[in-house]
Amino acid sequence: MKLGQQLAIEERRATVLRYFAEHPDATVRETADALGLSKSTVDRDFQAATQAITDRAREAWLGTIAARDEKLIGAMMPAALAGKAMSVQTILMAHDQLLKIFGLYAPTKTEQTVNLRVAAEQIAEQLGLDPGDVLAEAERIIAAGGS
Repeated sequence: MKLGQQLAIEERRATVLRYFAEHPDATVRETADALGLSKSTVDRDFQAATQAITDRAREAWLGTIAARDEKLIGAMMPAALAGKAMSVQTILMAHDQLLKIFGLYAPTKTEQTVNLRVAAEQIAEQLGLDPGDVLAEAERIIAAGGS
């Protein structure tokens, strides 16, 4: 998409938002008619514009939290380096929050409990096999350590 086209889209979205702000009781159809746009364009523009506002607000909020945590870490660092346990704990909690904010944590593994009998019955049904045979084979594989 060319820059001019992108600017035109952003201007149209701003116009749609402005119209809704100035005419809070207007329907999408009324807004579309007033602006000379299709109903789907107004709906799509409104959704995109409000999502962009939400994204910017979220980014600003995360930036504020990150800046606060960085100041906290800086203020606590001398005491932490002097061996003050509470300061070390505070810094670790701030670091932990920053890692979460910026999505730097790897997904955690979750454990699942599987009812082997139910799973064997479902597999047997799907494949047209005897449930007892499927269960016996599953138990044999588990006993052998997965091989």
